[in-house]
Amino acid sequence: LMASEETYSYLAGVGVEVEMVLNDNIIEYIKAGRVELVINTPTKGKIPARLGFMIRRTAMEYNTPCITSLDTTNAVLETLEHMISGKDVNIFSLDEYGNIINLN
Repeated sequence: LMASEETYSYLAGVGVEVEMVLNDNIIEYIKAGRVELVINTPTKGKIPARLGFMIRRTAMEYNTPCITSLDTTNAVLETLEHMISGKDVNIFSLDEYGNIINLN
């Protein structure tokens, strides 16, 4: 697990084992394929000069999955926990899910 400077401080402070990546290096890590998933929540608008915007844009350009919502992050973590524990996990498209909900 790698984190930018501010995120590293928070995660390390609550006991998560994490490697700090200097803000200047984050984009290069994504371009070099060293990042498998980006979790980056927009905070102050869509200003292209902001680091978060550049991280999300680079992730998109280099086909690196990017999650921009903590709710989505939690759902992914819950799914991974189910998979690791051996429970069945069913994956549906949004259309399929909508049809299932409408049937009930």
